[in-house]
Amino acid sequence: MAQAIYASSTYIFEEEWADQLQEQLDEPTKWKDFARVIFTDKYTVNNPYHTDPTASTYERDTPFTLATITQTNESINVSNSRVIAQQIDRAVLAQSTYADQMEWARRQGIVLDETIEQFIYDDNAEWTDFTNTAIGGAAGSITVSASNVDDICRAMLREIRQASGQGLLKRNGAFIVWLPGDFEFLEAFMMANGFVTADSFIRNAAGTVEGIRYMGIDHYTSNLLRAGRFVGGIKKAIYVYVLNATYGKVKVTDG
Repeated sequence: MAQAIYASSTYIFEEEWADQLQEQLDEPTKWKDFARVIFTDKYTVNNPYHTDPTASTYERDTPFTLATITQTNESINVSNSRVIAQQIDRAVLAQSTYADQMEWARRQGIVLDETIEQFIYDDNAEWTDFTNTAIGGAAGSITVSASNVDDICRAMLREIRQASGQGLLKRNGAFIVWLPGDFEFLEAFMMANGFVTADSFIRNAAGTVEGIRYMGIDHYTSNLLRAGRFVGGIKKAIYVYVLNATYGKVKVTDG
């Protein structure tokens, strides 16, 4: 846009620049939805739990043995740290109208949130393996396709029930995070099966909402998953501890 200023019959044009940052393609944060996030300032967090006793046979008027009470403690250190430190020259900050200090801070927060989510997915060694045999196939990894995406959903719910997780499943619900390409197979299955579900999905799809519920499972999509993987289970069964004193805090140091 330009303004014309008249001066001695000479046109002098004052230029205006649009102060707008380039649009960012952010990965929506979903780990706060499917994980139990606990903000704490403690370095070590203890999670003791009880082991259930077993019932023994009993004959009336005869001695019996008391069941022992067993407690086991699991602890975790809140020690994994990530930081983004950027230097901004004061002259540049004063002269640049294309970005400001708080906008850079907002971007740092988004990147750190994505880093936490990536860390959760990469902690797969602590998860239960869900392989192709779980859906009736040969040994090995699952290759998601249009023909087995529904089998994956049903098999995951079965595994939860077989692990005595039905009560927790009923309270918290289940989730799966898919790669975008695998999520597309779920979309196709939804559009091809059922009248109400298919019509609703054809109208609304999943682009306008973060996550959709289908087959009793909340489904998400993420580009932060490693190739060939998807993750799922009971919501809020994953514990994520975040240092409260530093999360979301911006420290500005003048030098």
